[in-house]
Amino acid sequence: MLATAEIKSTLKGFFSLIPESCKWINNPYLEEKIDNKIYQHQCAVKHGFKVPQTLVTNNASKVKEFFKKNNGKIIIKQLSDISLIDESPYVNKDGIKDVEYKGFYTSAVTSSDLNNLEEYFCPGSAPVLLQEKLEKKSELRVTVVGDRLFSYRIYSQENDYSKVDFRHVDNLRTEKCQLSDEISTKLIKMIKVWNISFAAVDLVETVSEELFFLEANVVGNWLWLEKEQDGSEIAKAIADLLTQ
Repeated sequence: MLATAEIKSTLKGFFSLIPESCKWINNPYLEEKIDNKIYQHQCAVKHGFKVPQTLVTNNASKVKEFFKKNNGKIIIKQLSDISLIDESPYVNKDGIKDVEYKGFYTSAVTSSDLNNLEEYFCPGSAPVLLQEKLEKKSELRVTVVGDRLFSYRIYSQENDYSKVDFRHVDNLRTEKCQLSDEISTKLIKMIKVWNISFAAVDLVETVSEELFFLEANVVGNWLWLEKEQDGSEIAKAIADLLTQ
């Protein structure tokens, strides 16, 4: 961890010497503020997006109240972006080949998880991020590059292992899709308010065909969505933006 911290400090020093007039995708100092689920949640609300009911707390009673309020249908996800990976493959309890994450996938919370919560939430304990468990039809990954949007539908509900967190499965069916003008306008406006040029936005399409904003990864992956295409529309859009 010390080596990682030293590398980050070196890069920050280097970035601080680059003139502000240079084109950034994205300015790393802005990214540090924006790449936060709590901040993004409030921004999404202000821009008119539907968002899941959300609770951030380290209070056991509040967790139980939230669980009851949502009829036992809630999920827990990481607040931070730490996802250190052990590259040694192993077979998990379901017989699926995987790699071990030191962080954790988004997971459903069950009634048995509420047992002994008071022991976990001792004074000074870390908070958790809880959300209502949306009834998904599919998920959307929208890559924003300047004023351009590249939208893909991810059929996460076709596989039991990816229903809560699609990252569990690498070969899910995906296809290009079209966002409504209303959603497109809101996304571009919010990204511009953040004063950045790039973000990979995750949306959920519910069974009632409503779209909910989840989060925006300011350094999100996108090439995996274009794996069946010749060349990359997104890479070209990034190159075009940098050379304007």
